[in-house]
Order: sequence, then structure tokens, then C-alpha cells
Amino acid sequence: MRIVADENIPLLDAFFAGFGEIRRLPGRSIDRAAVADADVLLVRSVTPVTREMLEGSPVRFVGTCTI
Repeated sequence: MRIVADENIPLLDAFFAGFGEIRRLPGRSIDRAAVADADVLLVRSVTPVTREMLEGSPVRFVGTCTI
């Protein structure tokens, strides 16, 4: 599984490393190109997730670490 995640998510490896390959990016730079080959998208509140961003991508799960 290919996971694109905000690099500032705490304990990212502890929780998700066993599920697949993690690509860490600055939250503000996660865009359509970044998710073009991702199965999972993990974001914080700084990343706007829109229909346009996900349309045509293989992303099947979007999770947030916003509290």
C-alpha cells in the first residue's frame, strides 16, 4: 500500500509503517500530483482535500490527525 502523509504527523511510522510504503511531504505541498499513485492520504488541517485533488487518483482512504 502506498501512503502519502504530512511529515509532521506524530508517530507516523509507529502506526502506519506496517501497512506499506510511507512518503512524507510537507502538508502544504500535498497536491494532486502527490496523490497520483497513493492508496492512502494522511493529512493535518493545513492540507485542503478537495474533489479535484482526489479525482482520478487511486486514493481509497483519507485520514486526518486533526484534534
